[in-house]
Amino acid sequence: MKNWIARIEDKKALVYCLLLSFLFWLLIKLSDDYSTTVEMPVTFLDPPDSTLILDTYPDVLHLEVTGHGYGLLRYYLNPFKGYHPRNFKTLRDSNRLVFTNYQVIDQEKNFIQNQLPKGVRVMQIQEDSLYLKYSPLIQKRLPLKLGSLPETEASFLFMGATFEPKVVNVIGPAIALDALNEIQIDAPNSMPLKASRKFKVNLRNYKDDLKIQPSFADLEVEVMPLGERSFKVEVQGEDNLILLPNQVEVKAWGAMSRLKGLSPDSFKLQVILDTNERLLDVQPLSLPKGLAKVEVNPRSLEYLIQK
Repeated sequence: MKNWIARIEDKKALVYCLLLSFLFWLLIKLSDDYSTTVEMPVTFLDPPDSTLILDTYPDVLHLEVTGHGYGLLRYYLNPFKGYHPRNFKTLRDSNRLVFTNYQVIDQEKNFIQNQLPKGVRVMQIQEDSLYLKYSPLIQKRLPLKLGSLPETEASFLFMGATFEPKVVNVIGPAIALDALNEIQIDAPNSMPLKASRKFKVNLRNYKDDLKIQPSFADLEVEVMPLGERSFKVEVQGEDNLILLPNQVEVKAWGAMSRLKGLSPDSFKLQVILDTNERLLDVQPLSLPKGLAKVEVNPRSLEYLIQK
């Protein structure tokens, strides 16, 4: 038992010796001077509300530094929060869609040096200039539109969608808003609809660089049962043209409320004479709006030319 305890005490002593040796070695190494390359990210801690950063190049500055080990250790334990270029306020007065600024990095050497720990000196900055691209933030009133159709049951028809509010206030970079004429919202994911329904639409995540006010909108999707009606419609042609037959069957699919108001005169069909063809295709001259589908039978007609 005593031998076992003695072996444990010997191992503890060995560990303590190794630990002390490592600490003495580390103190000696940290007292030496070293040269290395460190990275400083290009960022803005507090950009003004009236501008948006579109691009920075380079996004990281490479600094060749020298200093004793203690200073470099403090840097690695607490790295740079970022280099934020000065003269940023000049962008507030910019009326262009995009503002570009070039900055000579070497002129900011002292400013960068002040962000380093004591005992660490900047010897050289590998990049010679900084390219900054901005766009002023503007506001624009834009209408909400449905960008995709909602899914409906086979026997139902999507009739339309209404947003409330119809128009929203959009804040974003001028370069993005200048060409934007509407806010397109995808149809909500839901089971195939067989009745009209209301949805609450979240506008916060429309685009990362755009802020929409208000953050939510009400969407009402109108769905109606799909009906079918048939009509005998006369086909128009040139005066000397005899069509065989001169009437075709037109089948129309749509909401019953829309179909009830239709008559054969609601459909205008025609053929265009082409003597090189034995059959003439029936072509729509005008069709009622708001129908899901229209079929004509037959699609081609025989003809005689009256002399």
